[in-house]
Amino acid sequence: RRGGLNPTIAPVTVRESRVGADDWPSAIERTDGRQVVVAGPGTGKTEFLVRRVGHLVASGKSARDEIVVLCFSRRAAGSLRRRIEDLVGTDGPPILTTTFHSLALTIAESIGDGEPPTVLTTPEQIDFVATTLQEEDAEDWPLPYRGILGTHAFASEVADFLMRCSERLLSPDELATLAKRRADWRGIPGLYGRYLERLRAANRTDYGVLLADAVAALTDGSSDLASRFRYVLVDEYQDTN
Repeated sequence: RRGGLNPTIAPVTVRESRVGADDWPSAIERTDGRQVVVAGPGTGKTEFLVRRVGHLVASGKSARDEIVVLCFSRRAAGSLRRRIEDLVGTDGPPILTTTFHSLALTIAESIGDGEPPTVLTTPEQIDFVATTLQEEDAEDWPLPYRGILGTHAFASEVADFLMRCSERLLSPDELATLAKRRADWRGIPGLYGRYLERLRAANRTDYGVLLADAVAALTDGSSDLASRFRYVLVDEYQDTN
């Protein structure tokens, strides 16, 4: 099948195959190209990933420090790290097993000259947005919002909206283009730009901006971290945005 929503990305051929219990060894050894393992809860997806790491190391297809394993929480990363170490041992360089946000922060550290930005907690992000909203010109916003610009509830809603913008890699200018079709979004693109400027000036970031900046750094080549890894394995990939 042919796919690809982004016209700048070449279409790819997708091949599907079913993997039964007897097929695991051969499937684990097939390591070329991009792969997605699709299965229900409790069927062994994480175990498959752990054994794939073991095969990469044991076969010599990859050095230990050329593998990165990603998941979503620090607790999950710790559990996954222990399972991998139980299989492949701890001799030699560690196999990087970490969260998406931790890897993104590592990327930020690899491109900056000074201290990497400090990540705002969710309450801190809402307060940061609230402070930015307090300086807004009410005339720039639709009438129904003008009386609530200074409220915590509205700041919370706007903070969540800005997080969704970062997840979709939208710039303030791109959001402004979309807002031309949404009268209720008037005011948000300008706020978004000022919010990002305040973050940079304070050397702060939020979790969405952190990921978006990491994508940008890997895309434009300002970070060479990607060249370090031959294999990237992701647990619970269905939870990615």
